[in-house]
Amino acid sequence: MASLFLLPHFLPSLLLIALSFTFLLHSHNLPVVKADDNLIKQECGYADAPALCIQCVKSNPKALEADSVGIATIIVNCVSEQANALGTNLSKLAYEAKDKNLTTLYQEGSKVYLDACKDLSTVISSLGKGDYDSANHGLGTTLRNQGLCYVSFQSYEPDVPERIVYDMGVCTALSESAMRIIDRL
Repeated sequence: MASLFLLPHFLPSLLLIALSFTFLLHSHNLPVVKADDNLIKQECGYADAPALCIQCVKSNPKALEADSVGIATIIVNCVSEQANALGTNLSKLAYEAKDKNLTTLYQEGSKVYLDACKDLSTVISSLGKGDYDSANHGLGTTLRNQGLCYVSFQSYEPDVPERIVYDMGVCTALSESAMRIIDRL
């Protein structure tokens, strides 16, 4: 009977020990590798433009705390920011263009890049949920649309500002970098 009175006093301790044991067993199965320069260089090393990839990742204050998924997410955020800037700049160029064909080209390009921002938001959400196939598919669609847009602009390249063509290349290179990381998740 005396042992029944002691049970309530030991119950919290027993519960704490049981939870600690469970946590240790489960945390052992889930290694979390945090980013350091080596992981960033390793992940960006698969990119066609590793220096650009590294610059993008290191521009984020959370980079050194990120794992591979975090690095991919940071790069997708860079792509989204770049796409938003491109979409906005192309919209301004469409408004200012004197040539009707260039106006149409800029409007279509603006739509591609601004739509990409929405798609990239879904990619980031998929990465956060661990749905790497959906993230890969969404990024692939964005990359394909960027490529088609870039090809359209090549026929007008002398009339298109160099900065726009350069920014399109940056957007594509970063998209490919993220795609290569996501492929390995």
